[in-house]
Amino acid sequence: MNDASLSEQPRPAASLEGEPGAVLDRLQGLLQRQLALVHQGRLAAAVDLFDETDRCVREIAGSRGAVGQSSTPQWQRLERLYQELSLALTSKRTEVLAALNAVQRGRKMLSVYGSRTTVFRR
Repeated sequence: MNDASLSEQPRPAASLEGEPGAVLDRLQGLLQRQLALVHQGRLAAAVDLFDETDRCVREIAGSRGAVGQSSTPQWQRLERLYQELSLALTSKRTEVLAALNAVQRGRKMLSVYGSRTTVFRR
C-alpha cells in the first residue's frame, strides 16, 4: 500500500443488498489501511477511519444471515487483521505511555532543580 492510497478519502460503505461479501471486502480494506497507518505512526489518521469501520461492522452484525454465507477464509483474514491491529495499537499505547512517563520524570527533575536553585540565589 502506498501513501496515495492511504490518504484517499474513504468510500461509502457498500450495502449488503445484493452483494453480501461487499461489506466484508470493505471492512478488510479498512482494517488493512488502519494497520498500515498505525505502523507508520499516523494514529490520528487511523482513528479517523474508525467510524467507517464501525459502520461496516454494524451492517455485518445487523444482517448476519446474508453475510453468514461468506467464505471461512475471509472471516479468518478479518480476524487476523483485527488481532494485528489490536496488537499494533497496544504496542503504540505502550510507547506513548513510556514517553509520557519520561516527560513526567523530566518535569519533576526540573521542578526539584528549580526549587533548589532559588535557595542558592538568596
